[in-house]
Amino acid sequence: MRNIPVTYAGGVTVMVDLERIKTAGMECVDVTVRSALDIFGGNLAYKEVVAWRAQQKASMV
Repeated sequence: MRNIPVTYAGGVTVMVDLERIKTAGMECVDVTVRSALDIFGGNLAYKEVVAWRAQQKASMV
């Protein structure tokens, strides 16, 4: 099977959304998060998203 890159860009507002996309996308969908981040005035903590990503990356090894 051929891998086709897929990115979901929009709608992530809470950490649970990242897990939902990971599960529904069978770990094959990348996501972007921007306006929901606290550094852009949103409620989603940038540091929490970075920590989640680091944890995901570490579990891939």
